[in-house]
Amino acid sequence: MKKLTAITTVVVVAAFGSLTGCSSSGGGLGGGASAAAGAGTGTAGSGANSGGTVHVGTIPNPSSIAVYLGKQQKMFGDVNVETKVATGFAPNLAAVVNGESQVGFAAVIPLMVAVSKGAPIKIVAGTDRTPAKYDAATDPDNVFVSAKSSIKSASDLEGKTVAVTALGSIQDLGIKITVKKAGGDPSKVKFLSLGSADMIAALKAGRVDAVALSEPFTSEARNDKLTPLFSYATSPMPGLPVGAYFTSVSTLSKDSGSLSTFVSGIKKATAYAQANPDKVKAALPGYTGIPAKVANKVSTFPYTTDITPAQIAKLSALLKEYGYTSKSVTAQQILP
Repeated sequence: MKKLTAITTVVVVAAFGSLTGCSSSGGGLGGGASAAAGAGTGTAGSGANSGGTVHVGTIPNPSSIAVYLGKQQKMFGDVNVETKVATGFAPNLAAVVNGESQVGFAAVIPLMVAVSKGAPIKIVAGTDRTPAKYDAATDPDNVFVSAKSSIKSASDLEGKTVAVTALGSIQDLGIKITVKKAGGDPSKVKFLSLGSADMIAALKAGRVDAVALSEPFTSEARNDKLTPLFSYATSPMPGLPVGAYFTSVSTLSKDSGSLSTFVSGIKKATAYAQANPDKVKAALPGYTGIPAKVANKVSTFPYTTDITPAQIAKLSALLKEYGYTSKSVTAQQILP
């Protein structure tokens, strides 16, 4: 057991020494500093589908709402789905690898980085994807500037400071890609790690020149008449997966049926979420704590569990090009 825990700690720390967080349509998934502590709990394979219970480590935001709706609508059959709030991605990853949780929720990008560094995990279902085209009025993940800002395009961010929830995340990756596409030099953009709740105040005070926000802060920024510049998710990566549920290779290989039943249920719940946006908005306060009046204005990405090899290949190429991984991640490595 000591040997296994040590191995898990090494994998998690290696995966997140440089990637401590990632936003997924509704909040940072950071927590690299807690990796070793998270890895020290649980036993590999322990509770793996035992007693018909699937433990799911989740981060409550609009992206992962399907698990909440699935429980409400009793879509998991005779499987008891127990959700617990993860304090960050690294401890969530450790809990899944150790077997303390059978499933975890995370953004796809840090999952791919983890796999590139040896984490023994597989994605079992997606949660949502970016649309094919950016719409400033409805996209949940935006880069905002003040209404009177001289910044009019992504290339204008050269030499400017942009607040992101975590360095080495989908936010700074997406911004770098978009700046380069606009003809700018992404290496000249400065990034400051800041909590989402503090970003709008920092922008108004002039401490930063732009902010990368997800819901519910995107809606707040729109209410404050801030100017959306582009989406850090949709603009650089249209039609690509955002979030996902993942499990360990060990749990997947030892599944006695409960995990596959969970996956079947989460697919039904995700389709239900996509077909019933009013139900999503009604469920958000109970699941995320977002006030009902705010939840009614929240935008979400299209919900889908599908993740294709072609999508993985495209994300892998971007991660490698911008130095987030040193080698490619294939669909065979990360998909079941």
